[in-house]
Amino acid sequence: MLKNFFPARILFRPSETFGAIAAGEIGWAWPLAVYCASAAASALLLCALPPEFLAEVTAGVKLTPGRGFWFYFTTGLPGGLGFTLFFCALLAAFLPFINTGRLPARLACLVLGAAAYGFFFLLPFKGAPAYEAATRLLPLLAAGFAVRAAVAAGRNYARLVKAVLALSVITLAADAAGAAAALAGSVPAYNAGQYFFAALALAYMAKSAPAFFETSGARAAAALVAAMLASAAFLFSLSSAGFLSPEIFQALLLI
Repeated sequence: MLKNFFPARILFRPSETFGAIAAGEIGWAWPLAVYCASAAASALLLCALPPEFLAEVTAGVKLTPGRGFWFYFTTGLPGGLGFTLFFCALLAAFLPFINTGRLPARLACLVLGAAAYGFFFLLPFKGAPAYEAATRLLPLLAAGFAVRAAVAAGRNYARLVKAVLALSVITLAADAAGAAAALAGSVPAYNAGQYFFAALALAYMAKSAPAFFETSGARAAAALVAAMLASAAFLFSLSSAGFLSPEIFQALLLI
């Protein structure tokens, strides 16, 4: 029946489904299948959008001509998975921190830390040996911190990753809405749809976190925002340090 179809369960019975994932009752097959379908849909949309329309909805970003579906799919699939693994590790590390003490102060500390990390890679010291060495060392330290946090969270981390991958069903819906807006030639509708589904994904993730960690919805949402900002800063640092080419960095931002 439709109500037992996994994507429908995620959308219409999220608390029950996340509880089942947290209890180990749901395997990797469905979450990975939904994630792969989402990566394929995003790649298809990206290479199908008219260049003029894409430039309008991305504030002038122009992708390299001649790149097709397979380039964006093979870039987005592992890239998105890596981003998810890093994001979930940060979330697992941030939640215990944000659960204690005053929420505004804890959230401000995390956000300022993420901002400072990202800002470091914008400093006008390009070419200075010490600065160049630091820009390469910091992403490695951040990756090491994420690995340590993932190991410390243990089984809960793996199941949290599974839940976040399952939420790719919302990305699928966002891509369908984006395709409809592109067919109608409406940039405002496209942007509104992307903002709506991004907020929806955040709400669902905030609902999923308490199934894996002892926390409230408000603190889970705060940790999610901080982890998302820090993950974006980390992605930027990989590009600034030369670990990602500008072309792949742009593709990962848009997929």
